[in-house]
Amino acid sequence: MVKGGWRVWGLLALLLMASMGTQAKEYRIITLAPHITELFYEVGAGHFVVGTVEYADYPQAAQSIERVGAYNSISVERIMALQADFIVAIPDSAMAPQIEKLQKLGLDVRFSDPQNAQEVAEQLVRIGGWVQKQAIAQVRADKFLHDWQALEREYRHKRLQNLKGKPRVFFQAWLKPLMTLNKDNLINQVIELCGGVNIYAHLPMPVPHVSVESVITSAPDVIIYSGPSPSAEAQQYWQLWPSIPAVKNKRLYWVHSDDLARPVPNIIKGAKAMCQHIHGESSQRR
Repeated sequence: MVKGGWRVWGLLALLLMASMGTQAKEYRIITLAPHITELFYEVGAGHFVVGTVEYADYPQAAQSIERVGAYNSISVERIMALQADFIVAIPDSAMAPQIEKLQKLGLDVRFSDPQNAQEVAEQLVRIGGWVQKQAIAQVRADKFLHDWQALEREYRHKRLQNLKGKPRVFFQAWLKPLMTLNKDNLINQVIELCGGVNIYAHLPMPVPHVSVESVITSAPDVIIYSGPSPSAEAQQYWQLWPSIPAVKNKRLYWVHSDDLARPVPNIIKGAKAMCQHIHGESSQRR
């Protein structure tokens, strides 16, 4: 071996050991939203999550994690007892006062609330950096953006072929009271990706209450709602208003909430279903 070769190999060995030592670090993390829990699993770090909230049920392994609260309330005492390295929450949520209390107690609180596809990819990379999973996080982020852009290209072509114009979409976020979504969310981006027009995108409130009279006047071509299962109640309700084009033409559709409501890579599955419904490519009418 040439003079100095041992130094080179010695340096490489030290770097390798340092890298292995970094990768072997065990974290203790608390996630205060279902999508955050799922993002940690996406980057291969789900086993670091020691506490989470109700409805953090995907993947299946997440169901065994200790619960520290729900969507609007958390137990500060239970969180303190878990001795987490850091906590990840949604900013400005209903649990904001309790999160502020945690920060005042000296806990490391970080935030995650991606609002569009690019931010989902960026959040994956950021989380990967937090837990020394940069490589897998980058791979997952790149794949997600690739799949999103492929879907966008597919429906850009179909939009150009649609001589009738963009389908008008009413997204039913809740039935009683009747609620929808404006433009400031990922679901609206999915509607636009598919070539549809969210009839309430212009409203100032993120989750506005609307009247059925307003929906009738807006005359949506498609009505889509989301939930854990198809709703007979929604189907029966909209049949009362046969003048709405979506009802007249039997274009009322359901998309599973797990595939659409969370800003995670799995939203690709919901986006594909949404696009098929908007363009009348699906026989599923619920």
